[in-house]
Amino acid sequence: MDRNNMNEATVKSMRRFSIERRCAMIGILLALLLRFHYFLPRDYPSGEIKTICYSTPLDEEVQTIIHVTFWDKSFESHISDATDVVIARCIDSRPFGERHTEFEFEVIDRVRGNAADRIFIYVLTDVTYGHYQPTDITFSYGTDYLLPLRRIDTPYQHKHDDGYWFVSNIVINLDRPSHSTMFNNPLAEYSRSFDFSRRLPRRTIISRVRRLTWNRRTARTFIRSEDMREIINGSPHVWIVGIGEASSLSSQGGGRRPTDIYYVTLVESLKGDIDVVDELEMIFFADTVFPGERHIVAVERRSDSSFYTFTSRSSLFSMDQLDEIMEIIDN
Repeated sequence: MDRNNMNEATVKSMRRFSIERRCAMIGILLALLLRFHYFLPRDYPSGEIKTICYSTPLDEEVQTIIHVTFWDKSFESHISDATDVVIARCIDSRPFGERHTEFEFEVIDRVRGNAADRIFIYVLTDVTYGHYQPTDITFSYGTDYLLPLRRIDTPYQHKHDDGYWFVSNIVINLDRPSHSTMFNNPLAEYSRSFDFSRRLPRRTIISRVRRLTWNRRTARTFIRSEDMREIINGSPHVWIVGIGEASSLSSQGGGRRPTDIYYVTLVESLKGDIDVVDELEMIFFADTVFPGERHIVAVERRSDSSFYTFTSRSSLFSMDQLDEIMEIIDN
Protein backbone atom coordinates (compact mmCIF):
# COMPACT_ATOMS: atom_id res chain seq x y z
CA MET A 1 0.00 0.00 0.00
CA ASP A 2 1.48 3.40 -0.97
CA ARG A 3 1.76 6.34 1.42
CA ASN A 4 -1.35 8.12 0.03
CA ASN A 5 -3.55 5.04 0.46
CA MET A 6 -2.21 4.53 3.97
CA ASN A 7 -2.94 8.14 4.87
CA GLU A 8 -6.48 7.86 3.44
CA ALA A 9 -7.16 4.65 5.40
CA THR A 10 -5.81 6.26 8.56
CA VAL A 11 -8.02 9.32 8.10
CA LYS A 12 -11.12 7.17 7.55
CA SER A 13 -10.29 5.05 10.59
CA MET A 14 -9.82 8.15 12.75
CA ARG A 15 -13.04 9.66 11.36
CA ARG A 16 -14.98 6.51 12.20
CA PHE A 17 -13.48 6.38 15.70
CA SER A 18 -14.27 10.05 16.24
CA ILE A 19 -17.91 9.61 15.12
CA GLU A 20 -18.38 6.57 17.33
CA ARG A 21 -17.01 8.52 20.31
CA ARG A 22 -19.40 11.38 19.58
CA CYS A 23 -22.26 8.88 19.26
CA ALA A 24 -21.46 7.38 22.66
CA MET A 25 -21.30 10.86 24.19
CA ILE A 26 -24.71 11.70 22.71
CA GLY A 27 -26.18 8.64 24.38
CA ILE A 28 -24.72 9.64 27.75
CA LEU A 29 -25.99 13.21 27.37
CA LEU A 30 -29.48 12.00 26.46
CA ALA A 31 -29.61 9.84 29.56
CA LEU A 32 -28.46 12.76 31.74
CA LEU A 33 -30.91 15.18 30.15
CA LEU A 34 -33.84 12.82 30.67
CA ARG A 35 -32.87 12.27 34.29
CA PHE A 36 -32.37 15.96 35.09
CA HIS A 37 -35.44 16.95 33.08
CA TYR A 38 -37.67 14.94 35.37
CA PHE A 39 -35.72 15.86 38.53
CA LEU A 40 -35.58 12.22 39.50
CA PRO A 41 -33.37 10.53 42.09
CA ARG A 42 -31.05 7.78 40.89
CA ASP A 43 -33.26 4.89 41.99
CA TYR A 44 -36.52 6.32 40.64
CA PRO A 45 -38.27 3.73 38.39
CA SER A 46 -38.53 6.17 35.50
CA GLY A 47 -37.59 3.81 32.71
CA GLU A 48 -34.74 2.45 30.67
CA ILE A 49 -32.65 4.08 27.99
CA LYS A 50 -30.44 2.26 25.53
CA THR A 51 -28.24 3.77 22.84
CA ILE A 52 -27.03 1.65 19.92
CA CYS A 53 -24.41 3.31 17.74
CA TYR A 54 -22.73 1.79 14.70
CA SER A 55 -21.14 2.92 11.45
CA THR A 56 -21.53 1.53 7.93
CA PRO A 57 -19.70 2.47 4.71
CA LEU A 58 -21.92 4.38 2.29
CA ASP A 59 -20.45 5.76 -0.95
CA GLU A 60 -16.95 5.93 0.55
CA GLU A 61 -18.32 7.89 3.50
CA VAL A 62 -19.18 6.81 7.01
CA GLN A 63 -22.88 6.71 7.88
CA THR A 64 -23.59 6.79 11.61
CA ILE A 65 -26.92 5.51 12.93
CA ILE A 66 -28.09 6.35 16.42
CA HIS A 67 -30.98 4.37 17.89
CA VAL A 68 -32.36 5.43 21.26
CA THR A 69 -35.23 3.73 23.05
CA PHE A 70 -36.76 4.91 26.31
CA TRP A 71 -39.58 3.17 28.17
CA ASP A 72 -41.09 5.57 30.62
CA LYS A 73 -42.62 3.81 33.63
CA SER A 74 -44.08 6.98 35.09
CA PHE A 75 -47.72 7.46 35.99
CA GLU A 76 -47.85 10.53 33.74
CA SER A 77 -46.78 8.46 30.73
CA HIS A 78 -49.08 5.48 31.28
CA ILE A 79 -52.21 7.48 31.99
CA SER A 80 -52.13 8.79 28.39
CA ASP A 81 -53.17 5.29 27.27
CA ALA A 82 -56.61 5.83 28.82
CA THR A 83 -59.68 6.32 26.64
CA ASP A 84 -61.85 7.24 29.64
CA VAL A 85 -61.33 8.59 33.15
CA VAL A 86 -64.12 8.17 35.68
CA ILE A 87 -64.86 8.68 39.34
CA ALA A 88 -66.59 5.50 40.45
CA ARG A 89 -67.47 3.21 43.35
CA CYS A 90 -67.05 -0.56 43.28
CA ILE A 91 -70.34 -2.44 43.54
CA ASP A 92 -69.30 -6.06 43.03
CA SER A 93 -66.68 -8.42 41.64
CA ARG A 94 -67.02 -11.95 40.31
CA PRO A 95 -65.27 -14.55 38.13
CA PHE A 96 -65.87 -14.08 34.41
CA GLY A 97 -65.26 -17.18 32.35
CA GLU A 98 -62.12 -19.18 33.04
CA ARG A 99 -59.53 -16.42 32.79
CA HIS A 100 -61.01 -13.13 33.99
CA THR A 101 -62.37 -11.30 37.01
CA GLU A 102 -65.13 -8.78 36.34
CA PHE A 103 -65.42 -5.68 38.55
CA GLU A 104 -68.70 -3.77 38.45
CA PHE A 105 -68.63 -0.02 39.17
CA GLU A 106 -71.17 2.75 39.57
CA VAL A 107 -69.95 5.88 37.79
CA ILE A 108 -70.27 9.01 39.93
CA ASP A 109 -68.70 11.45 37.46
CA ARG A 110 -66.85 11.46 34.12
CA VAL A 111 -63.53 13.31 33.92
CA ARG A 112 -62.90 12.19 30.33
CA GLY A 113 -65.07 10.21 27.93
CA ASN A 114 -68.74 9.25 28.02
CA ALA A 115 -68.83 6.08 30.11
CA ALA A 116 -72.22 4.65 31.04
CA ASP A 117 -73.66 4.93 34.55
CA ARG A 118 -72.69 1.29 35.20
CA ILE A 119 -69.41 -0.08 33.81
CA PHE A 120 -67.54 -3.39 33.95
CA ILE A 121 -63.76 -3.67 34.24
CA TYR A 122 -61.87 -6.90 33.50
CA VAL A 123 -58.54 -8.30 34.62
CA LEU A 124 -56.81 -11.52 33.61
CA THR A 125 -56.48 -14.05 36.41
CA ASP A 126 -53.84 -16.39 34.99
CA VAL A 127 -51.00 -14.08 33.92
CA THR A 128 -48.18 -12.20 35.58
CA TYR A 129 -46.74 -9.11 33.90
CA GLY A 130 -43.13 -9.33 35.02
CA HIS A 131 -43.32 -7.66 38.42
CA TYR A 132 -47.04 -7.63 39.20
CA GLN A 133 -50.15 -9.80 39.16
CA PRO A 134 -53.16 -7.95 37.62
CA THR A 135 -55.65 -9.58 39.98
CA ASP A 136 -53.83 -8.39 43.11
CA ILE A 137 -56.10 -5.37 43.25
CA THR A 138 -58.68 -4.59 45.94
CA PHE A 139 -61.43 -2.05 46.42
CA SER A 140 -63.37 -0.84 49.45
CA TYR A 141 -67.09 -0.49 49.04
CA GLY A 142 -68.31 3.10 49.41
CA THR A 143 -64.92 4.60 48.48
CA ASP A 144 -64.58 7.01 45.56
CA TYR A 145 -61.89 6.00 43.06
CA LEU A 146 -60.48 7.94 40.14
CA LEU A 147 -59.87 5.35 37.41
CA PRO A 148 -58.07 5.78 34.08
CA LEU A 149 -59.53 3.10 31.80
CA ARG A 150 -59.12 1.70 28.32
CA ARG A 151 -62.35 0.84 26.57
CA ILE A 152 -62.64 -2.66 25.09
CA ASP A 153 -62.84 -1.65 21.45
CA THR A 154 -62.61 -4.93 19.54
CA PRO A 155 -65.49 -7.16 18.42
CA TYR A 156 -63.41 -10.23 19.25
CA GLN A 157 -63.91 -9.91 23.01
CA HIS A 158 -67.06 -11.42 24.49
CA LYS A 159 -67.29 -8.81 27.22
CA HIS A 160 -69.99 -6.39 28.32
CA ASP A 161 -70.68 -3.55 25.87
CA ASP A 162 -69.67 -1.12 28.62
CA GLY A 163 -66.47 -3.08 29.27
CA TYR A 164 -63.02 -1.66 30.07
CA TRP A 165 -59.48 -2.65 31.03
CA PHE A 166 -57.50 -1.01 33.80
CA VAL A 167 -54.51 1.04 32.65
CA SER A 168 -51.40 -0.39 34.37
CA ASN A 169 -53.67 -1.12 37.35
CA ILE A 170 -53.75 2.61 38.20
CA VAL A 171 -56.23 3.17 41.03
CA ILE A 172 -56.42 6.60 42.66
CA ASN A 173 -58.15 6.56 46.03
CA LEU A 174 -59.78 9.99 46.29
CA ASP A 175 -60.70 9.48 49.95
CA ARG A 176 -57.19 8.35 50.95
CA PRO A 177 -54.75 9.40 48.19
CA SER A 178 -51.76 7.78 49.94
CA HIS A 179 -53.45 4.41 49.31
CA SER A 180 -53.42 4.97 45.53
CA THR A 181 -51.61 2.32 43.49
CA MET A 182 -50.02 1.55 40.12
CA PHE A 183 -48.75 -1.91 39.17
CA ASN A 184 -50.21 -2.75 42.63
CA ASN A 185 -47.42 -0.69 44.26
CA PRO A 186 -47.78 2.72 45.93
CA LEU A 187 -48.50 5.29 43.22
CA ALA A 188 -46.12 7.72 44.92
CA GLU A 189 -43.24 5.63 43.53
CA TYR A 190 -44.26 6.39 39.93
CA SER A 191 -45.57 9.95 39.86
CA ARG A 192 -43.59 13.05 38.95
CA SER A 193 -46.39 15.61 39.36
CA PHE A 194 -48.14 14.30 42.50
CA ASP A 195 -46.90 13.58 45.97
CA PHE A 196 -49.30 10.79 46.79
CA SER A 197 -47.48 10.07 50.03
CA ARG A 198 -49.35 13.01 51.61
CA ARG A 199 -53.00 13.98 51.60
CA LEU A 200 -53.92 15.84 48.42
CA PRO A 201 -57.14 17.80 47.85
CA ARG A 202 -59.58 15.87 45.67
CA ARG A 203 -60.06 18.89 43.40
CA THR A 204 -56.31 19.13 42.77
CA ILE A 205 -56.01 15.46 41.78
CA ILE A 206 -58.98 15.58 39.41
CA SER A 207 -57.81 18.83 37.79
CA ARG A 208 -54.29 17.53 37.14
CA VAL A 209 -55.50 14.20 35.79
CA ARG A 210 -57.86 16.06 33.46
CA ARG A 211 -54.89 18.04 32.12
CA LEU A 212 -52.74 14.92 31.76
CA THR A 213 -55.42 13.20 29.67
CA TRP A 214 -56.39 16.06 27.35
CA ASN A 215 -54.81 14.17 24.42
CA ARG A 216 -56.07 10.76 25.48
CA ARG A 217 -56.19 7.65 23.31
CA THR A 218 -59.28 7.34 21.12
CA ALA A 219 -61.14 4.03 21.23
CA ARG A 220 -62.01 2.31 17.99
CA THR A 221 -65.68 1.64 17.41
CA PHE A 222 -67.54 -1.40 16.14
CA ILE A 223 -71.19 -2.20 15.49
CA ARG A 224 -72.71 -3.32 18.78
CA SER A 225 -75.68 -5.09 17.26
CA GLU A 226 -76.64 -8.60 16.14
CA ASP A 227 -79.14 -7.34 13.58
CA MET A 228 -78.09 -8.37 10.07
CA ARG A 229 -79.44 -5.24 8.40
CA GLU A 230 -77.55 -2.92 10.77
CA ILE A 231 -74.34 -4.90 10.30
CA ILE A 232 -74.52 -5.04 6.49
CA ASN A 233 -75.49 -1.38 6.13
CA GLY A 234 -72.82 -0.27 8.58
CA SER A 235 -69.95 -2.27 7.07
CA PRO A 236 -67.69 -0.84 4.33
CA HIS A 237 -66.96 -4.31 2.89
CA VAL A 238 -69.08 -7.43 2.52
CA TRP A 239 -67.23 -10.33 0.89
CA ILE A 240 -67.51 -13.96 0.01
CA VAL A 241 -64.25 -15.57 1.10
CA GLY A 242 -62.73 -19.01 0.84
CA ILE A 243 -60.95 -20.25 3.96
CA GLY A 244 -57.38 -21.41 3.35
CA GLU A 245 -54.61 -22.55 5.66
CA ALA A 246 -54.40 -21.38 9.24
CA SER A 247 -51.88 -18.69 10.07
CA SER A 248 -52.36 -18.91 13.84
CA LEU A 249 -54.81 -20.98 15.87
CA SER A 250 -56.13 -20.45 19.37
CA SER A 251 -55.35 -24.08 20.16
CA GLN A 252 -51.66 -23.46 19.47
CA GLY A 253 -51.57 -21.13 22.46
CA GLY A 254 -53.40 -23.53 24.75
CA GLY A 255 -56.78 -21.92 23.97
CA ARG A 256 -55.79 -18.70 25.76
CA ARG A 257 -56.63 -16.49 22.77
CA PRO A 258 -60.28 -16.34 21.60
CA THR A 259 -59.41 -16.05 17.90
CA ASP A 260 -57.99 -17.94 14.93
CA ILE A 261 -56.22 -16.29 12.00
CA TYR A 262 -56.63 -17.80 8.52
CA TYR A 263 -55.42 -17.01 5.05
CA VAL A 264 -58.52 -16.34 2.96
CA THR A 265 -59.15 -15.95 -0.74
CA LEU A 266 -61.45 -13.16 -1.87
CA VAL A 267 -64.05 -14.90 -4.05
CA GLU A 268 -66.42 -11.98 -4.63
CA SER A 269 -67.05 -8.51 -3.25
CA LEU A 270 -70.74 -7.99 -2.56
CA LYS A 271 -70.21 -4.49 -1.18
CA GLY A 272 -67.30 -2.06 -1.27
CA ASP A 273 -64.33 -1.59 -3.56
CA ILE A 274 -61.84 -4.41 -3.89
CA ASP A 275 -58.61 -2.96 -2.56
CA VAL A 276 -56.81 -6.13 -1.54
CA VAL A 277 -54.75 -8.85 -3.16
CA ASP A 278 -56.32 -12.23 -3.84
CA GLU A 279 -55.14 -13.69 -0.52
CA LEU A 280 -54.99 -12.00 2.88
CA GLU A 281 -55.08 -12.81 6.57
CA MET A 282 -58.34 -12.48 8.47
CA ILE A 283 -59.26 -12.87 12.14
CA PHE A 284 -62.16 -15.14 13.17
CA PHE A 285 -63.54 -16.32 16.47
CA ALA A 286 -61.87 -19.59 17.41
CA ASP A 287 -63.34 -22.75 15.87
CA THR A 288 -65.95 -20.96 13.73
CA VAL A 289 -64.39 -21.57 10.29
CA PHE A 290 -62.24 -24.33 8.78
CA PRO A 291 -60.12 -24.79 5.62
CA GLY A 292 -62.07 -25.40 2.42
CA GLU A 293 -65.23 -23.60 3.57
CA ARG A 294 -66.80 -20.49 2.06
CA HIS A 295 -68.40 -17.76 4.15
CA ILE A 296 -69.78 -14.24 3.87
CA VAL A 297 -68.05 -11.67 6.07
CA ALA A 298 -68.69 -8.01 6.91
CA VAL A 299 -65.29 -6.43 7.50
CA GLU A 300 -63.24 -3.27 7.63
CA ARG A 301 -59.55 -2.59 7.39
CA ARG A 302 -57.85 -1.55 10.61
CA SER A 303 -55.99 1.69 10.14
CA ASP A 304 -53.05 0.50 12.26
CA SER A 305 -52.45 -2.83 10.51
CA SER A 306 -52.90 -4.82 7.30
CA PHE A 307 -55.58 -7.02 8.84
CA TYR A 308 -59.24 -6.93 7.90
CA THR A 309 -61.42 -7.40 10.97
CA PHE A 310 -65.09 -7.95 11.69
CA THR A 311 -67.26 -4.85 12.01
CA SER A 312 -69.34 -6.53 14.75
CA ARG A 313 -69.38 -9.65 16.88
CA SER A 314 -71.87 -11.15 14.39
CA SER A 315 -70.14 -10.38 11.09
CA LEU A 316 -69.76 -14.01 9.96
CA PHE A 317 -72.57 -15.38 7.78
CA SER A 318 -73.22 -18.67 6.02
CA MET A 319 -73.68 -18.98 2.26
CA ASP A 320 -77.33 -19.89 2.95
CA GLN A 321 -77.87 -16.22 3.92
CA LEU A 322 -76.61 -14.85 0.59
CA ASP A 323 -80.06 -13.97 -0.86
CA GLU A 324 -81.10 -12.14 2.31
CA ILE A 325 -77.82 -10.20 2.37
CA MET A 326 -78.10 -9.24 -1.32
CA GLU A 327 -81.61 -7.93 -0.73
CA ILE A 328 -80.27 -5.64 2.03
CA ILE A 329 -77.41 -4.41 -0.17
CA ASP A 330 -79.62 -3.82 -3.23
CA ASN A 331 -82.17 -1.86 -1.24
